[in-house]
Amino acid sequence: MAKRAKTCFYCGGTFEDEMDIVEFRVSYTSGKSAHRRFHEKCLPEFKKVLEEQGGEIESASYRKKLNERRTAQKKPNCTYCGRLFVDTDESLVLYNQFGNSYGKYHPNCYIKYINNMQNADLRKQENKEWEEVYDYFAYEILNMRPSQARENKAIVYRLAALRIGKKRLNRGDVIMGVEAGYSYKTILYTMKYVKTQINEEFASRRFHDMNHKINYAMVIIWNNIDFINGRVKAMERQKELTEIETKKRLAEKERLKDIKKLPYQRKSKTGGKAKWQWLEDEE
Repeated sequence: MAKRAKTCFYCGGTFEDEMDIVEFRVSYTSGKSAHRRFHEKCLPEFKKVLEEQGGEIESASYRKKLNERRTAQKKPNCTYCGRLFVDTDESLVLYNQFGNSYGKYHPNCYIKYINNMQNADLRKQENKEWEEVYDYFAYEILNMRPSQARENKAIVYRLAALRIGKKRLNRGDVIMGVEAGYSYKTILYTMKYVKTQINEEFASRRFHDMNHKINYAMVIIWNNIDFINGRVKAMERQKELTEIETKKRLAEKERLKDIKKLPYQRKSKTGGKAKWQWLEDEE
């Protein structure tokens, strides 16, 4: 029996979960064809490239050429906000004194990042939120013992990557003090939202080891986090609108208090009859 590939035929990345693997028959110019394994998200991209080449691949070295092409076309993102640079001239390659690495920043984003890292209260709050997320994942999702959960590198790497919107953590990635990715509050809400689903999957499946369980749980969290992130942002926006409306009402109330009341005017004894009498006289 042929050995099954452990990496995606298109991007070369390893498979984190069996559910993320799809097979597709690839045709070569030599007339041969073979089933290849892909990430589910990579297969549509591969098919587009395959159509451009006439439905067949010239040689086995095509993947190297494709990766070079994709790398050349890939645009860099700001380390702080995560958004693409509209123009490469607007990016600044600056040394991150807190992360001991280099990163690309918008000029105003770098100032915001430095201010965040110099804010002791903000860093303390972020560390507290990180501990809440880590403990919930270790104890509530995985049901780990304290001895198992203490500084588990697999959990640290996966949760830290999720914080900045990635599946895998790369060397030099900046985690603290940035806006890119998802907030710890969003991650925690997502875990609570999918906890029942994860527990049901754990009860019905067999796993090789703890890393396998961690990866499986992270796939479910990843598939639901955008939905929760949208709900969280909508609630935050609604809260802001409510606060603005409340401030407007209070300001209007204070304004009305400052308005001086008009002096009271006594009604005439005729009660308006004089006006009609005057009109009759004119006729």
